[in-house]
Amino acid sequence: MEKRKIIMLTTGGTIACVESENGLTPGMGADRLTQYLHLNPDLVTLHTLEVMAKDSTNLVPMDWIRLAQIVAMAVQKGYEGIVISHGTDTMSYTTAALSYMLENIPVPVIFTGAQLPIDAPDSDAPQNLQDAIEACLVAGPGVYLMFAGTLMDGSSVKKVHTTDKEAFESINCEAVGYMCDSLLELTDFGRKLFAERQCYASTPMEYKPKEYEVNQEVALIKLFPGMNPDIFNYYLQRGVSGVVVEAYGTGGVPSEDTTYMDYFRRFESLGVPVYITTQCLKGGTHMEVYEVNRLAKGAGVIEGGKNTTENLLVKLLLSQKQ
Repeated sequence: MEKRKIIMLTTGGTIACVESENGLTPGMGADRLTQYLHLNPDLVTLHTLEVMAKDSTNLVPMDWIRLAQIVAMAVQKGYEGIVISHGTDTMSYTTAALSYMLENIPVPVIFTGAQLPIDAPDSDAPQNLQDAIEACLVAGPGVYLMFAGTLMDGSSVKKVHTTDKEAFESINCEAVGYMCDSLLELTDFGRKLFAERQCYASTPMEYKPKEYEVNQEVALIKLFPGMNPDIFNYYLQRGVSGVVVEAYGTGGVPSEDTTYMDYFRRFESLGVPVYITTQCLKGGTHMEVYEVNRLAKGAGVIEGGKNTTENLLVKLLLSQKQ
């Protein structure tokens, strides 16, 4: 196994939290986090950079853009793996965003975090951080999440538990690999994914990602029984640039009240995309099955398929600069 030059970017989150008078808040720097690592110097040269110190609840899309720019610069400087420590609460949004923005990146970018601060008793932080760095020795190009010994594709992850150490799952997508005795063992899916991405990856010195800007006016609407569909009119009047609707089951939208379909057609006439996803955790949408699916699709909505809500939202929140 060849030695790799890796950089760890810190952004805050529970992994770096300390007690304050108002509760836990990010307060540990990169030097403090690396004290808990036990790396083989023959395999890893580790550098660090403190990007920000935020609770991930406070992250905004401009933070994603800044982080993507720093990652790109790290690639251009010759780093062969990038680890990003991040808060767990919105990490699935950030991994989805960077998966989108860092298309064709030639090195692995591996996010990780923790459910407990790194210096807490029985913390999962040291192992998660160690696993993420060691996974960079094997992982192929792309954006990933390492958590509880599992490597997952960054565009498919979701936090599914508020306190359990196995807090994330890969939604509608197989795991990429698993840690075993400090080595990343790839699944068949992982091997295929790495091979495909290697074909499209840029060379490090030539890597230059596309530039993005933020669309502030985007809506996420979750349907519920008895909901007044006129909520869509509010977003029409605001002039939103896109909507994600968390519908029922396979993508069902109430059809007896035709107001929903009327609003969908109005959005379509204005060129505003409306994505339909499901409130179910797994399975995705299948909008050819029921009448309540087909009528919505006929009114101009876009089927979300197996995409997570986070994945759909970031594609609306971010647009390429012209």
